[in-house]
Order: sequence, then C-alpha cells, then structure tokens
Amino acid sequence: MSSSASELITQVRQGLDEYNTDSVSDAQILSMLNRAQRQAVNTVSRKYEDAFLTSTTQVVTAGTSSYAFPADTYGGRVEMVAYLDSQSTAHSVPRVGFRRTTQWSDTNTSAIPGAWCAVGSNIKLYPTPSVAYTLRIWYIKQPAVLTVDQGQITNITGLALTCTGLGTYNATTNPFGFETATARSNNYFN
Repeated sequence: MSSSASELITQVRQGLDEYNTDSVSDAQILSMLNRAQRQAVNTVSRKYEDAFLTSTTQVVTAGTSSYAFPADTYGGRVEMVAYLDSQSTAHSVPRVGFRRTTQWSDTNTSAIPGAWCAVGSNIKLYPTPSVAYTLRIWYIKQPAVLTVDQGQITNITGLALTCTGLGTYNATTNPFGFETATARSNNYFN
C-alpha cells in the first residue's frame, strides 16, 4: 500500500487530532516524516543491508586515486568496491583502514587496485591507477525525500502527460506548460 505525501500528512494530522495548519504546518510534518524515514532506513540497513543496497560504476583515470562517493550514498555507507577487468568480470577490492595505507606511497601506480580506503566522502584507491579502468561501487542508497505532491499522473500517450490538478502536458504542442485539467487516480509526482 503506497501513500502520497499529502495522504501521509493527513494521517499524521488525524493521529495528532490537529487540523490547524498554523499550529502544526505541513512543512513541520514533512520534516518529521523525512526524519522518521531516514531513521527507519538506518535501522533496517544495519540488520538487512540488501534492502537498500544498489550499485553504480565509476570510470577511473590514470593518475587519479580519489573519487567521490555516489551522490545518493546514505550516511557514507559504501559497502564494497570491485574492479571490472577487460571481460567485465568483477574482482573484489579489499577495504583497508587508513593506517594500513602507509605501505603504498603516493608515487606507486598499478593497473589493478590493491585496496581502497574511505577518506571523508571519497574512495581512495591504492596504489594510484596507472591506466583507465572501471569500478563497481556497492552502497546503501539514500531514501528519496518526501515532498508535497503536485498532482497525479493519469495518462501518458506519446509525448502527452495528463495530470490531476495541473492538466495535460504535451511536449509537441505546448513545450512550456500545462494545458487542460483532467482527473483519475494511481500515480503521483512531486
């Protein structure tokens, strides 16, 4: 059962028995809901990391050893880094603490990563790459921020998008705005 942010706000208001938006604003309720969502993701991902685990690839360039965590990483939770060889076979790269990185000097280079270390919100590779290659980075994905929905998608036909509250958007006939309003239910957008 999915709910829109507006439905969640209404449920919170019902639970609080407070319908006065001057006393408790929608922004305050959304802030609380987002905080609760982050806390739930944090709790679940500690016990069952697969629930929010995802991966992305990062192309590494020769001479550059530090790469930012993916932008949607939750709480710096990079779980695994793998090196993809020329046949796209993944080879796990061990994670080491910064104290163990002293065995590699900054002038050492290699075509294959020997280890990686989290430094702030960056993945630092050891030794420094001497050639370009690809990494697969496994990490815990940050939950999407809840916002008040702007309308409900009711129909998609070619380049036309029909929405409740806003109307119909047709990229061909009206590329700069929405047209007439129509109504149905199921899909919300924010």
